[in-house]
Amino acid sequence: MKNHYRLHYFFIFIFICFITFGFVHDGFLNVFEGLIKIIKEPDILITDYFEVGGIGATFVNAGLIGIINTIIFLILKAKPNGAIIAAIWTSVGFAMFGKNIVNIWPVMFGVWLYSKYKKESFLNYALIAIFSTNLSPTLIQFKGLEILHPIFSTMLGVGISILLGFIFPPLAAYCLKFHQGYCLYNTGLTAGFIATVLVSNVRAFGGDIPKRLLWYNKNDVGVEFILMLVFLLMILFSLKISGKLKIDSIRELNKTSGKLVTDFTVLYGEEVALLNMGIMGIFYMIFILLISNLNGPTIGALFTIVGFAALGKHFNNTLPVVFGAAISSYLNVHSVTSPAVVLAMLFCTTLAPISGEFGVLWGVLAGFLHVSMSLSVGYLHGGINLYNNGFAGGLVAMFLIPLINAFERRNA
Repeated sequence: MKNHYRLHYFFIFIFICFITFGFVHDGFLNVFEGLIKIIKEPDILITDYFEVGGIGATFVNAGLIGIINTIIFLILKAKPNGAIIAAIWTSVGFAMFGKNIVNIWPVMFGVWLYSKYKKESFLNYALIAIFSTNLSPTLIQFKGLEILHPIFSTMLGVGISILLGFIFPPLAAYCLKFHQGYCLYNTGLTAGFIATVLVSNVRAFGGDIPKRLLWYNKNDVGVEFILMLVFLLMILFSLKISGKLKIDSIRELNKTSGKLVTDFTVLYGEEVALLNMGIMGIFYMIFILLISNLNGPTIGALFTIVGFAALGKHFNNTLPVVFGAAISSYLNVHSVTSPAVVLAMLFCTTLAPISGEFGVLWGVLAGFLHVSMSLSVGYLHGGINLYNNGFAGGLVAMFLIPLINAFERRNA
């Protein structure tokens, strides 16, 4: 099959499977009621949609967001590459705990307005528009202000969300310079700064962002089955495209640093990127089951790893960082199984390029520092930035890279 958009169609098929699974798991009525709850509830970290609306509604929400994002790229005639794949799967992941079919639109509309302000095609900004939805919780957080009439609070929530989307693109471009491409979740760093400015002003004028922790603790065989099926389908579709499993290409891929922008679809072909996604998905799913359980946030982290397995992540550069995070988790005062620590051990893979570029020891140190940073920076943005670990990872990279460069140059 020679089709430049075949990965888009393949992903849409997977997202339809998510929707089907959701309805089969919980039934139409429960899914509908669950979606209403998901849309109405505050979405700040950590809000597990498994707890809010149920497993079925969560998978339907994720499938719909995946289809919406993929269709946007199809309409714009954007061929799938590593960045687009990472954007689609990261958003699908966070549709398990923070993004829903309503709250994503105002921020994306703000990015669209910025493209019009710059008199440029939205195609140039579609990628950042998808990633910018990490600020989606802003809509409901300000819509729920009790000091204002519901109509005015809704208008405020929508207006602020659009404004955040409008200022997102120029700030994201600038933030990339801070960490020099060694933090894969650059938009997490961007949103962290934006949300910190927003929340600090809210607090300065007497407001506050309440803490939130909803975390689903049960195991569900159906969830494990559908995820394993998806990752196996990725491997099988890779085999269908290439006619064989390109293990040699995977070995070569694992030698790359992963620094932004290392696009595996360009370097090795979409079939190799897809194979890496499937393999990474299976491995880190097993890892999650060993330390916790599959719920909204952990699946969100898993899908983010899978998405960026097309744009920088592989075994060789992620394992040292995860190992460093595991050491920190074991030694610090927080429980290894606490939600924030579990997520930090997964999302720390944003710093994989440090390991890939400078070696195992620096990667271990990056992962070690990441856990403590991720547990602290959440207060700054009040949970409005869904990519909290991207914010933390960006700060760690900004701290480490000058030191690494200084020591590496001296040793050389």
